[in-house]
Amino acid sequence: MAFYICPNIYGMLLDTAKVFLFHITSSMT
Repeated sequence: MAFYICPNIYGMLLDTAKVFLFHITSSMT
């Protein structure tokens, strides 16, 4: 179960980081 949940949470964190970085770069320009 943990092997299924951990990558899922890791993927969600990566997606959140991508969106966060995207908003920062778009607000800079």
